[in-house]
Amino acid sequence: MQIPFQYSLHYIEKEGGELKHKEFLAEAGIDPRRKLAERLVEDIPKDVCVTAYNMGFEKGVIKKLAETYPDLSEHLLNIRENIKDLMIPFKDRYYYCKEMQGSFSIKYVLPALFPNDPDLDYHNLPVVHNGEEASFAYSDLVNHTKEEQKK
Repeated sequence: MQIPFQYSLHYIEKEGGELKHKEFLAEAGIDPRRKLAERLVEDIPKDVCVTAYNMGFEKGVIKKLAETYPDLSEHLLNIRENIKDLMIPFKDRYYYCKEMQGSFSIKYVLPALFPNDPDLDYHNLPVVHNGEEASFAYSDLVNHTKEEQKK
């Protein structure tokens, strides 16, 4: 079973406004779903446009949370219905360049769009490079000291 344990939100409250950030990372050794769902409802107002890369995955996670927590369901499903997919222009080949290597995965699109910014290349991340590695790292956190967990 996939267990959501983290999210990162970047948002602008009004046109021309400052870019802000909120995030959630569950503590090790507990089922994080309830707390994550509550924070998502707290952090994302109803009826706002939400963008995600690969919305199918995000919508599936939110739907499962809504089914698991009926008291949060209305708000979670509202978030789900307002998600727009940032992958579409790349998946549908409205934008393509050879540096994407035939892929529309964000791991190829992002460095192709910003080749001079190594911070935007998943391959340059120090420990976790993809969702599978993130899931393993999270499940393994309980085996580490608090300082190691923080890192």
